[in-house]
Amino acid sequence: MRRLKPWVKRISAFILIAIVMNEMANLCQSQSVNIPPLKFDHITTESGLSNNAVFRIIQDKNGFLWFLTFNGLDRYDGCSFKNYSYSPEHSDYIMPGWFISMEEDSSGMFWIGDGNAGIYSFNPIAEKFTRYIHQPGNENSLSDDQILSIVIRKNGHIWIPTIQGLDELNPHTGIFKHYLHKQGDSTSISNNCVVSICEDEENNLWLMTASPGVDYFNPGTGKVMNHFIYGSASLVTSDLNSGTFAINQGKNGNIWIGSRDNGLFCYNTRTKNVNHFLHHENDSFSISDNAVSNTFEDKEGNYWIGMFNGGLDYYDHTSEKFSHFNEIKYLSSSLGGVHQVLEDPSHKIWIACDNGIFTVDPQNKKFQRYQHSDDDSYSLSNNFVSSFYRSSQGQFYVGTANLDLADDSLKKFDRFSLLENGKNIQDNSGVWNIYEDRKRVLWFATGNGLAS
Repeated sequence: MRRLKPWVKRISAFILIAIVMNEMANLCQSQSVNIPPLKFDHITTESGLSNNAVFRIIQDKNGFLWFLTFNGLDRYDGCSFKNYSYSPEHSDYIMPGWFISMEEDSSGMFWIGDGNAGIYSFNPIAEKFTRYIHQPGNENSLSDDQILSIVIRKNGHIWIPTIQGLDELNPHTGIFKHYLHKQGDSTSISNNCVVSICEDEENNLWLMTASPGVDYFNPGTGKVMNHFIYGSASLVTSDLNSGTFAINQGKNGNIWIGSRDNGLFCYNTRTKNVNHFLHHENDSFSISDNAVSNTFEDKEGNYWIGMFNGGLDYYDHTSEKFSHFNEIKYLSSSLGGVHQVLEDPSHKIWIACDNGIFTVDPQNKKFQRYQHSDDDSYSLSNNFVSSFYRSSQGQFYVGTANLDLADDSLKKFDRFSLLENGKNIQDNSGVWNIYEDRKRVLWFATGNGLAS
């Protein structure tokens, strides 16, 4: 079995977390309804799934569900599976791997990134895979087989960050164009090890590199417009081996970047201004820690920052000051590590962390905590919250080591086991992702398979 380098595994884990955050975007969108009894169908290898480890779920334009597993790609029509996995009879199918991403382009083609073995395209109509790998001596091939992410731009071109440069694939010709660091050329990328890409509102790309920092790249010209170097009064990324980072596009042209050890940066693509926020021991209104794990901008333009070392910061853009939420004294509890932050339609902020679920009202800064209690069988079943989701029917599901279903007040959590023939397929492996398809069928991804 192919093995990933340790730093690729770490990056992969955070990319998978990013996928989980994307699937939770529909939290709290529906009115409350009476909760009917729950009944689950369980999808495992015994049901036809190619492998119980599911990396990605996509519903295509025709309504089919596609599951990317360790062993390959599976199509589900609501009754049965069709597996597209490598075998002697199907040597052209996808091989087992550590799959980082799967995206569908505007033509219905799937693009799949393998963390250690290149990328695949898949035509679901022709049922044909095309594999793209590095070919020594062929300058038109992929630069490197270790894939960290895939970005599909509006023109259909595929952008792939690798450890040997930034690649652009023309899917019509199958030819890769390479963007590499050139000594003495300030318009080239600053480092050939490109970790991640973010596309902004002007359709330019932000390239997170291993060192020395972040590049602002114009894909039309193929040139870097600006470099933001580590240690300067500009943007920064961490060393690839020392941790991870956070980057996302905010409102009004803001790009927010959190570093492993150098605080938070905000770059405005319209004004070209950079704000650098660092922790200062003697300033209670400064950022609480320089190690930033994730960032989120709410509808008011204020920012919520989760810390690697525990805690949550709130940045008020009008006062330009930070408020800190770590030890919430009136709740006698600490947030611990913050995994996910999101906002519901009423502007309430939801926080998933090591120590349960916290909600906060941005207007009055009032917190509410929801945690496990040994004395309350209706409390949260486990404090480590990995996912939460409100369905189109108004049901609020919480993924921990188990699966909980909360009432509207969040004061009662009913606990459910995902059973198959009397056996708990979940078995404390965790509910890592919750997905609702177009038919309002809920899918729960666990370490031991799927349940619906």
